[in-house]
Amino acid sequence: MKFTRLLVPAIFALSSHAFVTESAFSQDAPDPSQTFIKSIDALGSGCPTGTYSSNLSDDRKAFTLSFSEFVAEIGPGIPLSDARKNCSITLTLQVPAGWQYSIGTFNYRGFMDVAAKVRADHSTSYFFQGTGDTGTFSATSTGPVAKDFVYTDKIGLASVYIPDQWSPCNVDRALTINPSIRLTKLAGAPANVQSIITNDTVDGELKQVFGLSWRKCGQTPPVTPPTTPTPVVNPPVGLTANGVYNLISRHSGECLDVKDHGLGNGALLQQWYCTGEDHQKFKLVLQAGQWTLVGVQSGKTISVESSKTDNGAAVLQWDNQNAPNQGLNIGTSVDSSYTVRFKHSNKCLDVSDVSSTPGALVHQWECVNADNQDWYFRPAQAFPAANTEFQLVSRNSGKCLDVLNHGLYNGEKLQQWTCTGEPHQKFRVVVQGSEGRFALVGVQSGKTVSVENSSFESGATVYQWDFQNAYNQMVTLSPSVDGSYVVHFSHSNKCLDVAAESKVDGAKVQQWDCDSKSNQDWYIKQ
Repeated sequence: MKFTRLLVPAIFALSSHAFVTESAFSQDAPDPSQTFIKSIDALGSGCPTGTYSSNLSDDRKAFTLSFSEFVAEIGPGIPLSDARKNCSITLTLQVPAGWQYSIGTFNYRGFMDVAAKVRADHSTSYFFQGTGDTGTFSATSTGPVAKDFVYTDKIGLASVYIPDQWSPCNVDRALTINPSIRLTKLAGAPANVQSIITNDTVDGELKQVFGLSWRKCGQTPPVTPPTTPTPVVNPPVGLTANGVYNLISRHSGECLDVKDHGLGNGALLQQWYCTGEDHQKFKLVLQAGQWTLVGVQSGKTISVESSKTDNGAAVLQWDNQNAPNQGLNIGTSVDSSYTVRFKHSNKCLDVSDVSSTPGALVHQWECVNADNQDWYFRPAQAFPAANTEFQLVSRNSGKCLDVLNHGLYNGEKLQQWTCTGEPHQKFRVVVQGSEGRFALVGVQSGKTVSVENSSFESGATVYQWDFQNAYNQMVTLSPSVDGSYVVHFSHSNKCLDVAAESKVDGAKVQQWDCDSKSNQDWYIKQ
């Protein structure tokens, strides 16, 4: 790959809409001639001493910084440290006595030439010195891509990024801006892969035509013009705002899962055996008028990579940016499940390749009314503690899983029976490996709940047998209705089922195709 360095300006433009009308603004703003940029300083790996220059306009209301080292690169012979560059820029604004100010708008411009299997990240944080509030902005692109980029962001003490605060009276308040660019090799990238991202020039302007928001010290903020009331946005039917849910694929019975328990931006989403851990829990949150799903463990929002609209675009987690690729339209579907559509593309949250395999990636795809696009939203609940004694109680009948005739031997069949609290109705959940599988071991017999002859057939008998580390003896659990669980056998992915939805003592317990009926739901009770 041959790189061509392009000097593309990255513009920092201090501007905003005032809180008052134009006529009032002329009366209630300070003299523009007394408002100007006093100083600019820069420090960082992207702007070491001697590698940047500054130029302030004669009226002190515009500035330009030119860099020669604000370039991130990877490739043969390039030090690893060159994959990330940053520059801390500090701006001091002259504010006339008796006035306070707020708000500004910034544009970040540059050029990237990024190979396949490489990700380019641009991030910026900013704050007014002396405050505890920090604004953040981030964007990402995954190669192959070669383009000029323009990112626009708004900062200020009365913006979505920094809460409503104002500069102190009669004190100069420095604004610190920390842009960073970074290249990361992804899995499968060739050892000799080459990529570049630049951010070579920063221009800025304070234009009175848009103005800053001003108020006199000691005054309350100017009265804003009447606005149309924000419409009430109700949560999707059957769901609760700020409710925490496991999303379970109707196709596979597996949970939406953050791959490798990832905490950072860009961690991919997949399906995996339900484990009850926080990286499989998501909060339904209303943000900037749109519904989003926010990971409980990471605090990051489910997003479509780089706002792509094509089929197969990756679904991952990212800092909330109130962007359409994070907004969701959640609608009811088959059997109390839901479809999850991304607003920017109108495409569905989809398990790739209609797979039932744990680890299958979740992406966006054209909505086709398929069960791999249907998701049960189950209120998140704690999984049973390993090796603790439990009774499994049918949600349909209220009766307990029971070993026929209190049997102690291999081959004794399972049934349902009125709960008595005796040992032959008690089981332990024993963890099998690290993938989310369990064995259900009888307390009285020490034998494991198993499917006879490892059968794949619906209606196959469930009995107890010595544990043989076989998949017909391993189960996974999925949260279901009202705090119950569905028990899936690992070899067949069929469910522990009370035959014929019976409610009588002695009804056969078997495996059956999972159909979301109450005779396949089990409360796990101590």
